[in-house]
Amino acid sequence: MAEFSRCRVVMGMVTTKGDDVHIPADREFGLMHTLFCLTKSIRTMGAIESLTDEGFGEDALILIRSMFEAYLHVAYSLSCPDRAELLAQARVGLIAGTHRYLKSARGRTDFSRIEETASGRVLDVGIGFKAMAKASPFAGDIELYDTLYEFLSGYAHPDISAFPTYVDGATSTYEHSSRALFFEARTMALLVGVLFLQTICDSGYLSEEFKADIEYYLYRTRSFALELGQTLGSALAEPFCERLGRLPVEPSRPAAKD
Repeated sequence: MAEFSRCRVVMGMVTTKGDDVHIPADREFGLMHTLFCLTKSIRTMGAIESLTDEGFGEDALILIRSMFEAYLHVAYSLSCPDRAELLAQARVGLIAGTHRYLKSARGRTDFSRIEETASGRVLDVGIGFKAMAKASPFAGDIELYDTLYEFLSGYAHPDISAFPTYVDGATSTYEHSSRALFFEARTMALLVGVLFLQTICDSGYLSEEFKADIEYYLYRTRSFALELGQTLGSALAEPFCERLGRLPVEPSRPAAKD
C-alpha cells in the first residue's frame, strides 16, 4: 500500500517539477504526449486504488489495460522519436483543424491515415499496441504484452476466459456479489507504474539531477517489485519479472555522507 502511494508521488513529481523537464525544439509534441500519458496514468492509478480498496479487482484490471497502453505509447516514443513526434502532432492537428482523416475508396473514414491539409502530406497512423511493444527499447516488453494484454482484455470484454471469476465453483451458480483479484490488480498497477517511471527516466526530457533521483527510486524499488511480481500467477510472473529485471541494479549516485 505504501509503495503504491509512493510510486504515484514520484510519477507526479515529473509533471510538477517544470524546471527539471527539458523541451527539445524538435520534440515539443512528443513531450506533450509523454506527459499526457503519464498524467492520465496517475489518475488511473487513483481510480484503481479506489476500486481495489472496495474489492473490485476485476474492474480495476480494465483500467490497468488502459494504463499499460499509455506505457506502450511512451516506450514506443523512445525507440521511434521522429515518428512518435509526427503522430502526436497529427493527433493535435485533428483537434486544431490542421489535419483530417482520409476517406477510403468506399467513402468511409479511414482512421489509419491522417492528412496535413496545408501540405497534403499523409501519415500512416495504423500502428497497434503489439507493434509498439515490439519496437520498445526495453527487452521483455513484447513478451509482457503477449501475456498481460490478453489477460487484461479478458476482463475488458465479455471474454469466456474470465468465466471462472464469475461462477461459484462449489455451486456452479453465477456470482455477482463476490469480489476478487483486488490484490493482483493493485500489484499489477504498481508494477506498470514502476515501468512507466523507467521509461520516463530514459526519455531524455529530465535534467541529470532529476534523472538521478528517479533512477535511485527505481534501484531502491527493484527488489520489492520483483518480489511482488512473483506473487502473480505463473503465467504473468515470468514476463513481469523478466521485464522488472531491467531496472537499475546499482544506485545511480553514491549514498549521502554524514
